[in-house]
This record gives sequence, C-alpha cells and structure tokens, in this order.
Amino acid sequence: MFSRPDRIRLLIDRDVQMSLIIRGLLYTLACLIYFVVIELFSVLAAHPGATTGELIRFTLIDAIYWVPGLLVLGPLMVHDMLRHSNRLAGPIFSLRREIRRLVANDAPSDLKFRGDDHWQTMANDFNQLRQIVQDLRSENEELRNQRPERPDSAEESGDASNSLDDSPMASEMANAVAAG
Repeated sequence: MFSRPDRIRLLIDRDVQMSLIIRGLLYTLACLIYFVVIELFSVLAAHPGATTGELIRFTLIDAIYWVPGLLVLGPLMVHDMLRHSNRLAGPIFSLRREIRRLVANDAPSDLKFRGDDHWQTMANDFNQLRQIVQDLRSENEELRNQRPERPDSAEESGDASNSLDDSPMASEMANAVAAG
C-alpha cells in the first residue's frame, strides 16, 4: 500500500485545531481552579485558626505535589491533541484540496491518506466519485464533439432536445445518487 510521509506541520487546519486546543486549555484551567479551591478548603479545615498568609503558605506547600505534574502534562496534552487532531484534520484538508482540483478540472489524483489517519474509507469513496465525474466529463466532451453544428437560432431558442442527461453515464450516476 502507498505510504505517505509523516506530517511536518502540526497545524493543518488552524480553525479546527485551535478550537480543540482552546477547549483543552479551558478544561485545564477549570481543573486548576478546582484544585486550588479544594486545596484552600482542605487547608482551611486543617488549620481553622490560621491567618490568610499562613493559609496561602500551606496551600503553596501542598501545591508542590500537583503543580509540576500540571506543568509537565499540560504541554504534553497540547502536543498530543495537535498530533491526534492531525489524523482528523489532515484527511479533510487533503479532501478539500482534491475537491477544489476536481471542480477546477485540474486532473486530481487518487486521494490517499496516511496509514494512521482517520476516515480511510472516505478516500476510496472520493476516488470512486472522482472517476465517475471524470468519465462523465469525457463522455460529455465526446458527445459535444459528435453533435452536428446547429444554427445559432436553435441555441438561442432554448432548444433542450440536445440534453446530455439521457447519457448512460448520467443515468448511472442518478441511480447511484438515488440509492444513497
């Protein structure tokens, strides 16, 4: 099977991936606030007569156990989310690029995703659709070349008897769309 190299860029689709990172950071902030509040209540319960300065000092002493973990795991989480979201955003990025090429009739190539990307079957579905569109375009071009030249008056009158919708390929595509 064709294997594509690993992605070098982490931000393939900035909007999608940044929204995931922002959500992750918001969850991290929510966890941090939770830990601080719980820690303050537990220090307050353990030292009922302590001054505010002592409460802060006790909280900071206890924070030594969980803040380093947060500082180490936080960036690892962000990096892992970016790498994992590449497996989601990368295929969509490639699909959008090939769709633009197909629309522009720029001879799109077979769509292939990396081995660990999600939505592998989507590439096969697109490749089938691409082939149908290219076949229809070829058939359409052949039919255009085969039709006799008509006077301009017939074209201006809106004569639709020359429709390509009756072609076998068009009916095959219509049946495929109807079948869902």
